[in-house]
Amino acid sequence: MKLSDIVRDDLRMLLQLLVAVCPQLKERLSKQLINPSKAVELLQTAGAPVTPEEIDITKQQLRDSVIRALQIRRRFTILDVAQRCGKLDEWLGNIFGKGGLWEI
Repeated sequence: MKLSDIVRDDLRMLLQLLVAVCPQLKERLSKQLINPSKAVELLQTAGAPVTPEEIDITKQQLRDSVIRALQIRRRFTILDVAQRCGKLDEWLGNIFGKGGLWEI
């Protein structure tokens, strides 16, 4: 068995698990998450920064820090799921790409 076979098998098992728990996970998360415009409104009301520039970084620096975050923490997060599913670039494009929230 080759290392690439092990990686593929691990990814297959992970994706099968995600598919199995997705309905319950979606229900739980929908009760906890708020939409981005509401988050911005709440942050502005509290006087908190809502753009990268308000914390003295560029949009490109923020995008780059998302990529680096994959390597600096120990917990498995949505960033890991996005990377393993080949969706990270697409999702980052939705935020930082043409027409995105923080278009670069």
